[in-house]
Amino acid sequence: MELSGIVRRIDDLGRIVIPKEMRKKVKIDEGDQVEIVLKTDGKIEIKKYLPLGDKYDVMQKLIDSLSKNIGYKVVMTDKEKVIVDTSKSKEFIDENITPEVIDYIRNRENFLLKSGRGKRLLIERADIETIAVFPIIVDNDSIGSICILQSISRNKLELNDMNIIKYVLEFLQTYV
Repeated sequence: MELSGIVRRIDDLGRIVIPKEMRKKVKIDEGDQVEIVLKTDGKIEIKKYLPLGDKYDVMQKLIDSLSKNIGYKVVMTDKEKVIVDTSKSKEFIDENITPEVIDYIRNRENFLLKSGRGKRLLIERADIETIAVFPIIVDNDSIGSICILQSISRNKLELNDMNIIKYVLEFLQTYV
């Protein structure tokens, strides 16, 4: 279904400008990568590039293993929403992340709870508390995050947990 059509000229270098309204609608920001696909029917498709692409099954297994080893629910996000969830019901999949988490991703900053209860960071729902956010950096580009969610029995990551998370992040940096 086509929502709108706009005619644009291609300049002498082969460039076109995608209108701001369209970029905003599909959440393509300045500096984002786009994927250009030539379809078999001759149409050209331009879409936001997703670095994890078809690797979700591998990412799900990796994040499930991380969760099992550190004893916390874990989710993986892209720059906008939850894409991998370790809860049995997968209740967080496709939930939009909060501007706070987006800022941690953009600024490449870790958030780590020192003590007390977690912060309501991950998504807008009030019943989810986050104790850690770790941006995923691939080829010097911040593509998402790993978020560790509050546990009923624990609310502080131990050194061993941090080492496991570090290895997962290093794996993502080289695999993705």
